[in-house]
Amino acid sequence: MALALLVVFSTLDAYATGEPTPTTPAGSGTSGSPYQITNIAELYWVTQNSSSWGAYFQQTADIDASGSSTWDTNQGFTPIGTDAGNPFAGNYDGQGHTISNLYIDRGVDHQALFGCILGGSAIVINLGVVNATIYGYGSVGALAGSLEVGASLEKCFSTGYVSGTTFVGGLVGYADGITITNCYSEANVWAAEFMGGLIGSLGGGGTATNCYSTGAVSMLGPSGGLVGNNGGTITNCFYDTNTSGQGDTGNGTPKTTLEMQTQNTFTGWDFTTTPVWSFSTGGHYPFLNWQSKTVSYNYATDDWTPSTPTYMDNATISIYYYGTGFECHNLLITPNTDVFPQGALASITIGNNLTMQSDASNTANLVHHFTIGGTTTVERYLTGNEWHIVSSPVANQGINALVTAPGNSIAVNDIKYGLGTYNESSDSWTTFTTGTAPGAGSIIPGLGYEILRTGDGLVSFTGTANISDVTGIPISRAGFGWNMLGNPFLSAIQITGLNKFLDWNADNLDPSYAAVYLWDPTANAYKTINNIGTGDLPGWDCIQVCQAFSVKAKDNIGQTVSFTENMQTDYNGLGIKSGVVAWPTIKLMAENGSGKSSTVVSFNSKMTTGLDVTYDAGMYKSNKDFALYTRLIDDNGVDFAIQALPEDYASLSIPLGIDAPEGTTVKFSAELINLPANCQPILEDRAAKVFTPLSGAGSSYSATITAQTKGTGNFILHTSQNSVTASKINKIDEGFKVLVQAKESKIRISSTSDLPAQAQVYDLAGRLITNGTVFTGDNLLKMQAKQGIYLLRIQNSKQQFSQKIVWY
Repeated sequence: MALALLVVFSTLDAYATGEPTPTTPAGSGTSGSPYQITNIAELYWVTQNSSSWGAYFQQTADIDASGSSTWDTNQGFTPIGTDAGNPFAGNYDGQGHTISNLYIDRGVDHQALFGCILGGSAIVINLGVVNATIYGYGSVGALAGSLEVGASLEKCFSTGYVSGTTFVGGLVGYADGITITNCYSEANVWAAEFMGGLIGSLGGGGTATNCYSTGAVSMLGPSGGLVGNNGGTITNCFYDTNTSGQGDTGNGTPKTTLEMQTQNTFTGWDFTTTPVWSFSTGGHYPFLNWQSKTVSYNYATDDWTPSTPTYMDNATISIYYYGTGFECHNLLITPNTDVFPQGALASITIGNNLTMQSDASNTANLVHHFTIGGTTTVERYLTGNEWHIVSSPVANQGINALVTAPGNSIAVNDIKYGLGTYNESSDSWTTFTTGTAPGAGSIIPGLGYEILRTGDGLVSFTGTANISDVTGIPISRAGFGWNMLGNPFLSAIQITGLNKFLDWNADNLDPSYAAVYLWDPTANAYKTINNIGTGDLPGWDCIQVCQAFSVKAKDNIGQTVSFTENMQTDYNGLGIKSGVVAWPTIKLMAENGSGKSSTVVSFNSKMTTGLDVTYDAGMYKSNKDFALYTRLIDDNGVDFAIQALPEDYASLSIPLGIDAPEGTTVKFSAELINLPANCQPILEDRAAKVFTPLSGAGSSYSATITAQTKGTGNFILHTSQNSVTASKINKIDEGFKVLVQAKESKIRISSTSDLPAQAQVYDLAGRLITNGTVFTGDNLLKMQAKQGIYLLRIQNSKQQFSQKIVWY
């Protein structure tokens, strides 16, 4: 009866102290069907079934053993394998999972997750014991108390605290006749004698290879930073002499913390082939490659899945990231993705590698607030068989490696590669040859290069990310003055605004060309970006990742340009960015069947009719045979792609220039942006004596180019009817207002005079075209006439007034 009561009490005590109900795991324990350990109840089943200790196991999830401190009347977890007479002799594959918060407190030998592992086929692999607390007597460790006679540990680690009397180690207490390979321990260790940061005692038949420890080792007797008592073979193993408090040699190589957190210390370790190990910069020790998990950011939920990345994780970001900082091992940024960390914790640390992807529409964009270790790869999608001008956001990108990489598909023509540099003095490109490229060094961040791909696809720049200012890039004007520069950052850069590219560098640029010129291979022309916009649309003010551009130097006396981190912006399109609401703008376009050209006129009350530096931009003519441009109203002899003018529309007549072969027909049209009602663009062809309103979509004018019409002087862009005659046609004297409505074949005359008046319209030859009587109020004067200039005369018994009008 007493025995029966004892059994009852033992059973009740077990449940009272919190042991889980043992749960039989799936599987049969064979190599083909291992037991599947998925939770603490199934792990507890293993401890209670010694008959299974020779079987095969696979752990399929991380397991939290934090409740183990109350088990077995507060003695904690029962080790798997009690001693050499009843050891664990099986195969336990953690499959890259951990057992955390394990607790053991027994004053006897063989205390650890596995008390004793023994036998030639016994192995524990790919397992981590995290934040363990282990107390024992002899042969005490976090993962194994003793490891004997042919048993092995591979790719395992431990953290926490281990304490005992003798043969105590952060990972293994006693080891003899075994192999321990690619393992580490960060556990702190205390014992009376024979204790080590990794192994308490390594016997003569034991080997430890490619291992390290960092935990504090506190002792009363013999000890070591890595191994306390060594009679075995230690190869390529290290310990942190600063954190361990030890300085012994022979039992592992002592290194400083800085050395232990430097990958080059671990020569011969496999960081690349399999790999077994991984490394993150930023003050970290090596870690097992299986410890890296893949996490991704979900913009919709503003959260990471399955968890916030750590320095060991591989992170992927798609769409946007505007959150606070984080740290990761590898980072992949997909196309059409802006990464713009904000706030006091905005810094991103990328421990190993960064990959920024691109596709036909977008590229990844990463605003610099980060540290990057390892290699950075930046992709740029390019259309094939067209020359592009590109730049590299990484240093150490070898030119030979770039042109010969199969994935880049750089064109080769005889002995020349489709990659070249620009020669300012001759205004030409020099391509690398198959002979020069191997010794040509590296692509230089901040400079622009021409590149030609054999087909549509990606070109990858691989090297060390540029994450600091690029300053003092020389530009010259020994010849034509054009210099090819490029965005050196992993994000788009902003051209306009305070302390942005133009503001920072304008003093070193030609005042008439204080802009950047961006090559558009589709249009086969340069787009112009300055403080009012580009040759495409105003308000576009960004150069994106890997994009190069041209600037024109002021002179040849030591001029330089610089790129600062402050110029970065969060934009990821392959094109240039549409910025703020555009100024009122007329984009005038010309085409002759084989070519197109355009020029922009924008209006702002702060502009002048002379040169407005960084707002007026001279034209970079890529096609010498066909170009449309303006001249300043206060002409300085420069052909302009962009002209900024005051909002005095009634008095503006802007000289246009057209370079085109004689005999070709040129079609003029306009795109109107935010124009007010009192701005009415009219194109004047002086040779043909024709005025044509360019009201936007559908309106156009065609002219055949002759010696008289080529260049400047013939075509004039007026910004209202009034500017054609340089008079106020909408206010005639105090008593009359006139509105020309040519499309309705009428002139509306409003009179406030009590006296009737006569209105006559004459052509310039003096012929009367039409007439009528004007009374108080609104009057309609009908008129059928062809385009041209006419004279309107209004008179009554007290007043007479004449005014030119334009009929179109």
